[in-house]
Amino acid sequence: HLLAQYYHDVQIHLPKKVEEQLPKSIPFQQRNGLIMIKTQDIQETLLQLIKAKIPLDDLTIHKPTLEDLFLDLTGHRLRE
Repeated sequence: HLLAQYYHDVQIHLPKKVEEQLPKSIPFQQRNGLIMIKTQDIQETLLQLIKAKIPLDDLTIHKPTLEDLFLDLTGHRLRE
């Protein structure tokens, strides 16, 4: 599968307001007002977030798409 060749992680997105509560064991990036956590083990990461009492109401999970791959490879979106 083409996507599996390039992507091994999924992203968990949370609002920036939870940044102070995140355990130090969870690496993350900030972009567009979101906390983005890359993980290969969604279940384990979610358990860590629950144990840290992070509110999950606004959580979204993003699996890479062919459009993400195109953007990463070319630096351009399919449609602007």
